[in-house]
Amino acid sequence: MVRGIAGAFLWMAALSAPAMAQTTNIFGPGTPSSVQRKPVQLAKIVINIKRGDPIGRAKTGFFCQWPENLTWRADPGGIALDRFDAIFREEITKAGFDAIGDPAKMFETAAENPARYLVGGAINRIDMHACYRGVNPYGNSYEKSSGQASLDVEWQIYSPIERKVIAVIQTTGTASRPDSQAGGAFGLIFDAFGGSVRQLASSPAFIKSFSGPALDASVARSPSREIVPIAIKSGRRAPVALNEAVASTVLIFANGGQGSGFLVGSEGYLITNQHVIAGSQYVKIRWSDGTEGLGEVIRSDKARDVALVKTDPKGHRPLAPRGSGVTIGEDIYAIGAPTGEQFQFSMTKGIVSATRVMDGFNFIQSDVGVTHGNSGGPIVDSKGQVVGLTVSGREDLPMLNFFIPIGEALGFLGVQMVQTE
Repeated sequence: MVRGIAGAFLWMAALSAPAMAQTTNIFGPGTPSSVQRKPVQLAKIVINIKRGDPIGRAKTGFFCQWPENLTWRADPGGIALDRFDAIFREEITKAGFDAIGDPAKMFETAAENPARYLVGGAINRIDMHACYRGVNPYGNSYEKSSGQASLDVEWQIYSPIERKVIAVIQTTGTASRPDSQAGGAFGLIFDAFGGSVRQLASSPAFIKSFSGPALDASVARSPSREIVPIAIKSGRRAPVALNEAVASTVLIFANGGQGSGFLVGSEGYLITNQHVIAGSQYVKIRWSDGTEGLGEVIRSDKARDVALVKTDPKGHRPLAPRGSGVTIGEDIYAIGAPTGEQFQFSMTKGIVSATRVMDGFNFIQSDVGVTHGNSGGPIVDSKGQVVGLTVSGREDLPMLNFFIPIGEALGFLGVQMVQTE
């Protein structure tokens, strides 16, 4: 699960469900064994070295008598980056951590990836002194080499639960091959990378990231801060027909992307995902009748991935949040823009297939069809009452999609609905 890119690296704001924790000692002999084993996964490797940059010296010939300068000639994606993932998993496992993840997938959803932490590494320097010794006096074997190598790596430890980088760690890995071995120059680089992973696993900052009690995956969390309540006039008591529910949804444009949202108050309050507004203060709103307007982000909760937007409702009536939870097997309907503008305000039907707790948050699971543009859009029951909003899904298993219960969305935003009709 690695991929080379130029520059800094970022993670998508996806949820990860922690596996059941086990107690293990990762500090070494004579240290407490009260550390919880929290699954870790290598997410990306970035090679911050430009083509043509010097990376050391090499000698060739049967007696390694002809020196030449080494420059970086591989594209960031040209090196066998899967090898980095294999080395990372091997060294981290030896150090007592659980290294997990599917190397074939760039990003995984909460249902398939229980990684508690994601790790990224930026290789910023390579220094190598290699000898390619020929198999005979008239030729060289570039498949084998001896020598020394070192490389600098800047690691970032990312917590999907907290949605932030919790540690930045610098390491320098070294390797030495006194005799010619298979793998050539890249073999020396991989050996040095393994040394850097061992330094990472033994660093106090890395160990500290894995200390403390593990999150209980079976208990749902509450907002971690005191929130000043916002009273929102619902403007509606009676259920709404499904065709009317479409008129209460919006398409949201922010930071070059698009998502969905829906009206919950007669005064123009909309609910959507935090990752839809993506840190914007103002967003563009488009209603189902084609009218457009500007919305202001009032507040958001990154961990719960919900946001509250204030806009001019332009005469549209809000949806009514349902007060009770969902029932497994009941029909639900998703409204949103499955592929953006082209199919905005589409409605799909499915059933509630399960309710789950992942990363300490409640989710509704359903086979109702949604894709990226549905993010932030409502799911409603047969009476048009909102029971949740779309947040994530699996492209390989479209019957597994996940939704934030409307009660939790309102709670994490500090919204109190006040009925006025």
